[in-house]
Amino acid sequence: MEFEYQAFISYSHAADGRLAPALQRGLQRIGKRWYQRARFKAFRDATSLSANAALWPDLERQLARCAWFVLMASPAAAASPWVGREVAWWLRHRSIDRLLIVISDGELAWDERSGDFDADRSTCLPAQLRGSFAAEPLYVDLRWAQSAEQMSLRHARFRDAVLTLAAPLHGRAKDELDSEEIRQHQRFVLAASTVGAGALALALLAAFALWNAHQEAARAEASWREAESRRLATQAVDKLVRDQAVEDAIKVALMAWMLARTDEAAAALEKLATATTAMAGILGQHTGGLAAVAFSDDSAQLATLGRDGSLQLWRTGSWQRAAATLQGKLSNARGLRFNATGTHLVAWNEAGTMDVWDLAAQQSAQVAAGTVGDSHWRSAAISNDGMSLAISSNRGDLRLWDRRASVWRRAPADLGNQHVVGMQFDTDTRLRLALIDRQLRIAVWDVATGTWTQGPPDPVATHQLAYTDQAAFAASGQRLATSGDGAGAVFEIDAALKTRRLAALDDLATNGCQQAQPDTAGRQLMVRHDKRWELIDVARPDPPLAQGSAPPFTCSNWSPDLRWRADRPARTWSADEARWERLWLWDQRAPDSATAAKTLNTACGFRDDPSGCAKRLCDSLRPTLDEAQLRKLFGIENYVVRYERYRAVLGGPLCSATGSGPPGPPASK
Repeated sequence: MEFEYQAFISYSHAADGRLAPALQRGLQRIGKRWYQRARFKAFRDATSLSANAALWPDLERQLARCAWFVLMASPAAAASPWVGREVAWWLRHRSIDRLLIVISDGELAWDERSGDFDADRSTCLPAQLRGSFAAEPLYVDLRWAQSAEQMSLRHARFRDAVLTLAAPLHGRAKDELDSEEIRQHQRFVLAASTVGAGALALALLAAFALWNAHQEAARAEASWREAESRRLATQAVDKLVRDQAVEDAIKVALMAWMLARTDEAAAALEKLATATTAMAGILGQHTGGLAAVAFSDDSAQLATLGRDGSLQLWRTGSWQRAAATLQGKLSNARGLRFNATGTHLVAWNEAGTMDVWDLAAQQSAQVAAGTVGDSHWRSAAISNDGMSLAISSNRGDLRLWDRRASVWRRAPADLGNQHVVGMQFDTDTRLRLALIDRQLRIAVWDVATGTWTQGPPDPVATHQLAYTDQAAFAASGQRLATSGDGAGAVFEIDAALKTRRLAALDDLATNGCQQAQPDTAGRQLMVRHDKRWELIDVARPDPPLAQGSAPPFTCSNWSPDLRWRADRPARTWSADEARWERLWLWDQRAPDSATAAKTLNTACGFRDDPSGCAKRLCDSLRPTLDEAQLRKLFGIENYVVRYERYRAVLGGPLCSATGSGPPGPPASK
């Protein structure tokens, strides 16, 4: 993506009214050749905004045009609502990796034990940034710069600070930027001191001719890079389709992107990401966005399922990976669920195909599709021992796959117009079901004996049940929460499978996500509204025990102990809104906290962020790349000069530490 500004400078006018302009001037001058206009543009509201009463919408537009975010941290900035809004916008729409910190006042202290800035000792950081960094970030200390002399590039210490900040913004080494400016300055001084008025005119003509020659050379170089990029992109797709050489195809497509950001290179990377989960395994991230999230029954694990079928496991609390990204076989994945013991997972798609994961072996086995009628809404469950899989549709179809016998078993009773909205295995062979047809019935299927027991219908048919499409049992099986179309209810279930309504639920979210989750005993319930959540006591639902805000346009999943909440983009989001497939994790025991306990970048979409995904792909592949292998792979093993040209373009071999990839916008077709 091409940006109008390379950096957005966020600062407090009261604290940094002099330092911010000096920093802006320094960043725009560093790395600029003496005969060029400034190519590096930094946005600062005092110089870049026209008078406008609608200030925030204008700031949002400018933020969207910037590639980096430079925060001038100070106690005044930390207290500024404008700075807080700018930081919050960046965290929602951009990567934290593109946020740099400049300390102008106050204190900033990193706590290695918590993996975050120390809230007690750090006085200059906005609250929105707490918990956002995975490791201590780069920051530049300018608290010493107080006078005009100290805020000039002629001041050695200020110059060094600006170079440190400018290096990642330019994508060049710090010493390379410094040496380039010194060389250009020396040339300019020498020319100015030796050339007279007449010679100056000739020099200007010569400079123009040289510039024109450089422009022609640059156009020729760009044309060559684009042609090579398209050639390699075609070769990558051929390797995938014809040779099934997935890893080789990935490397060739990556080289195509590094040479030039052509549409063909981007399309090849996207095709590889969607055609195979090998890309997800290399990246350590899903490549098709999030499909589903599930907590284990003991609340110790969180699983995320990608639309590409890949699986990631996280330890709750520390939010560290429990295993490497697992490559599944499921396409267009839709749902995910643990068994009661946390040893197995079942994932399924809308066609009824299921992947069953053995977490100890880190392997999955697929159950063939086509055994269940077509339907958009499905639920599934896996037995405690992981040997039985139940799946249902909202058209009254319920079947069970016996992994020992490799056979499907139909429900022994005709469900008629009833459809399954919730199910769970009480034991290895006992499946508990919630059935809805304007009235609620609880049924139990004993798979071992083949018997079917169905309780009486709920005596009151109300609007809370008319459009129910999902239900969640408490782990004990004695409580049930139903929801659908913004309404729901909580029921108690006795030994005879008779239900008693305990509470009605109104004003729930209507986005088709999970809307109500009981705790293990079923005494408390988490409910999700469009923009808030509530914890209620089932016996006394009003007023709620606790409540708080939740990001709009997100789905919520809760751990069974109701401590952790996971928010992810809802299915109703557009591609632009959901381009950053983040997962926000909240500690529900700290409801007043304005910052998520953790934010996980769980997915990398080549369609929306090819540059960022290509960089992560390079970081993952670099240790495994061999130059001789790459010569053969790119079809240039007998062309030494041509390969050296590749190296010159990239600054080194593919994915080298110095290679920064091609600058500029995507090439036109």
